[in-house]
Amino acid sequence: MKRETGRGKRHTLAILLGLLFSLFLLEGSLQLLLGVPALESSRGMYRADKVLAFRLRPGFLYRRERLNTYGFRGGSWDAPRRPGEKRIAAFGDSFMFGQGLDRAEQTIPGKLESLLDSQSIPTRVFNFGVPSYSTLQCLLLYKIERKGLLARLAPDEILLSFYLGNDAYDNATGNLFVSVIDGNLATYRPSWVRRRLDPLLGRSAVYSWSRVIFRVLRGRLQRRPDPHTLYAAVERDALAMLVPSNLNRDPWKRGWSETRKILREWKQLSELDSRPLRVVMIPDAVQVIPSRRERAAQASGYHDGDIQPHLPNRLLADILEQLDIEYLDPTPLFERAADPEALYIPLDGHLTERGTRLVAEGICERWYR
Repeated sequence: MKRETGRGKRHTLAILLGLLFSLFLLEGSLQLLLGVPALESSRGMYRADKVLAFRLRPGFLYRRERLNTYGFRGGSWDAPRRPGEKRIAAFGDSFMFGQGLDRAEQTIPGKLESLLDSQSIPTRVFNFGVPSYSTLQCLLLYKIERKGLLARLAPDEILLSFYLGNDAYDNATGNLFVSVIDGNLATYRPSWVRRRLDPLLGRSAVYSWSRVIFRVLRGRLQRRPDPHTLYAAVERDALAMLVPSNLNRDPWKRGWSETRKILREWKQLSELDSRPLRVVMIPDAVQVIPSRRERAAQASGYHDGDIQPHLPNRLLADILEQLDIEYLDPTPLFERAADPEALYIPLDGHLTERGTRLVAEGICERWYR
């Protein structure tokens, strides 16, 4: 019996050694042939940041174009300044970034640059927009880059977009609680196992590629959420910004208070840097299109008397006027458009190329005519 037990142990040990050798062989082959994918960013366009919570990943292929070496839209920013060239640094969230649009020239900065060039005003507009950024994150990005990238680009002025649908709401927390998981944004913490294994095994090709394969399979097998259901939730959130009774409770109350503080600090910094700060409001579709507003109100249980479509416009305008910050509210332009529905991407809510052009035309009319 003892001989059989010893023989069994040696047999088990031989199997374990064989498995280890196979793993080493597989690891070496994968390292040599495929390399190690970055766990954080092998799928999505975000990377974690200690100050900003998240930033865009340089070189990521967004629709038909890659982000530049700094992690922003708009191609190379290293071209020398042309004689008499006006330079504008544009900050904001997904609306400034141009979410849903294939090319940088279709975004608000792209349209603005093109319109000013057509008026014989040589202009370069740098798109610092990052999807899901709060106004606080935009300010933090400005503070990080003001002595570095912004100092090299030397913009003459700062243009900030403010989405009336949720920016004040987001400013209650600043969105600094958001995590980056597999290159995507998540409002939950990864599991204890993930937090421990990723730092330890992140350099292993076997572990990393197994994670990539798992994500691909999960993406194909998971049931995708209904876009109508998702967008209905977005409409309800935007509608909540139009309800005066919400101003007496958080996060709306705190959000507007924080918005004032953020803009006051940015105004002070822009004066120190001799760069005027200008703000352009971006209206949500529920403010502009009555049928969408009625649909969202019915789903949320609100009545007509509960809603003021221009409430966030007035609140932001009051803050900007008190801080002596120039601004543009293009909401009337949207409301007067022949087909307001054509200004927004269906089941998404971001601006179409027609919508970004309308905003850019309003900016030109307000400040550059």
